Amino acid sequence: SLPPALTSDFSMILPMPSACSPRAASAIIGGGPRTPLVAARIRETFEALAAKAGALGHLNLAQDSDGVVRRLPLLIEYEGRLVPALALQLAMKYIDAPLRDLSLGLDFMGQPSLRAKHIELAIDRAYCLLLNHDLRWTRQRTFSFADVLDGSIDPAVFRNKIVLIGLTAPDAAPAYRVGTHSGVTPIEISANALGRILSSARLSRPSWGPVLEIVAVLYFAFFLVFFIPRMSFKVGAGLLAVFMLTWYAVVVGLLLGYGYWVRLVGPILLACAGFMLIQATLYSRKLQEESLEANKTLGLSYQGQGMLDMAYERYMQCPVQDASVKNLLYTLGLDFERKRMFNKALAIYDHIRSDGTFKDVEKRHSRLKALDSSMTMSVSGTLAETPLIMDDTQVKPTFGRYELIRELGRGSMGTVYLGRDPKINRDVAIKTMAYENVDAADLAEVKTRFFREAEAAGKLSHPNIVSVYDVGEEHDMAYIAMELLSGENLSVYCKGDNLLPVDRVTAIITDVAAALDYAHSQGVIHRDIKPANIMMLQDGRIKVTDFGIAKVVDASRTHSSVVLGTPNYMSPEQVAGKSLDGRSDLFSLGVVYYEMLAGAKPFRGDTVSAILYAVSRQAHTPLSEVRKDVPACCEDLVNKLLVKGVTRRYASAALVAKALGDCAAELSKQK
Repeated sequence: SLPPALTSDFSMILPMPSACSPRAASAIIGGGPRTPLVAARIRETFEALAAKAGALGHLNLAQDSDGVVRRLPLLIEYEGRLVPALALQLAMKYIDAPLRDLSLGLDFMGQPSLRAKHIELAIDRAYCLLLNHDLRWTRQRTFSFADVLDGSIDPAVFRNKIVLIGLTAPDAAPAYRVGTHSGVTPIEISANALGRILSSARLSRPSWGPVLEIVAVLYFAFFLVFFIPRMSFKVGAGLLAVFMLTWYAVVVGLLLGYGYWVRLVGPILLACAGFMLIQATLYSRKLQEESLEANKTLGLSYQGQGMLDMAYERYMQCPVQDASVKNLLYTLGLDFERKRMFNKALAIYDHIRSDGTFKDVEKRHSRLKALDSSMTMSVSGTLAETPLIMDDTQVKPTFGRYELIRELGRGSMGTVYLGRDPKINRDVAIKTMAYENVDAADLAEVKTRFFREAEAAGKLSHPNIVSVYDVGEEHDMAYIAMELLSGENLSVYCKGDNLLPVDRVTAIITDVAAALDYAHSQGVIHRDIKPANIMMLQDGRIKVTDFGIAKVVDASRTHSSVVLGTPNYMSPEQVAGKSLDGRSDLFSLGVVYYEMLAGAKPFRGDTVSAILYAVSRQAHTPLSEVRKDVPACCEDLVNKLLVKGVTRRYASAALVAKALGDCAAELSKQK
């Protein structure tokens, strides 16, 4: 039941509107899910004071879960009636309005409000007034009771004012935190609330405030996600500033114009943080794109220059998820295949496979894996030359800019391939020299000598000397690109059943002598004159090949005890390891001349040692004993060319060519 102090004068309380239920009352003042605060019991004040009071009100505060007091319940429901707060009762008495004149309703924006005469209070759906504690205002209006009693305070200060008497000492009264202020006593809270009620200023937290804040957050988020990334920094920052200023104007306008408190900071913080995060992301992405393009450009440049390892380093810094990067890696893998660097190609294909399937990478990876496991490795760790052409991978190996088409043959130096120069669409012969048989300590010297001798040979320009176009090296061998000859070497004409006429042989040897004379005049010694290095073209022309290269191969194989070429064609001084000059080539030319006339070699033996001994010590079998119809001038020429002593041979290839010319003229007369 209601306390006697309240039942004695029902002007102190209000009946529940319409249907006497909290739900119905809530419907009248906003229709939200919240209801007025409900009191379980009432703790009465002193009866002596209550009996003389003109009005009574509750002193309850609405303390939130974090301990902060933000709202003052103006009406609390108790046993079907609404008990007003003390501050509300005082305000009604001050404006001389009975409590029954207090009406509950909605303002023009649908927010709950309490009205009495000129007072209109914006409240929430629980009849609570939003507090805004003004510490300065409170201190200016707080006086010590002791000062009032001893007359220190002029009584005129309190004339026509509402005076609240209560405890404010920190140790004597409970203290609360209101907003940003702590240590606020209940009497101070009531004073501030009373001032708010009597003031014309409105302050409320509308029910649609959180919805508006969420809409603002979603609007900013939509703008940040869909528009900012497509704009420049300046344009985006300018538009964002306009939007934030608009939001600020809306919030301030609602506060000053209608007293509605809507949180300003949340959407603005989200907008600023989101904008900075997006800009940082865009900047980072821009840097990544610039780095990607730089790596791709440098990689393409290195790849175009044949520096595949440097291109590999650049491409591997790019994200393989990028389709263009996959294409670049794929083409680089093909280039590594062409260069027979299968381990690098496998690494690239593995990298591409890490992001799924792409073109025929799986097929190539399987083939290279099988090939890699079956390859034999040389002592130095380089790959052998056997798997140079790989038809099953449909990738043509290359040396420099030359594509290798097929193998033409093998010799003491290495393998000869048919190649094509794609720049001018010209077929060339590619002769290789593998580094696998060269001691690691001698490799640098051998490379230097090889390129020096190849350069010297490339400067030779003579109708009877094959033209050298280019020289270079791959990771495990050196190569020479030279004129492609269509014909066959003289080896086929050194057999007894396929000998050429004497005059034709003499003409061939004359052309070779002319070629040697020109080369010797340029300071180039052949060192490996033999039938296999002399080509007869289809039109009958003679070409001498492999000038100067034998010296490099010979030096590179000295430590391996490997004899260069066929020892039958070596000169005695060459066998002895002495310094050579052009007369060594003339001795070898004499061996070729002898063999083409007789169909047999002048120096023979069952072993290499026996052959070398015969070359150094034994006289050759006279040509007339092997072939009866050989002209005397030819035999004289052969005998002088095959003299063991260097000084007793022809002094130069020019003299040999002249002697051969004289012999040819004599043969012509005998016909």
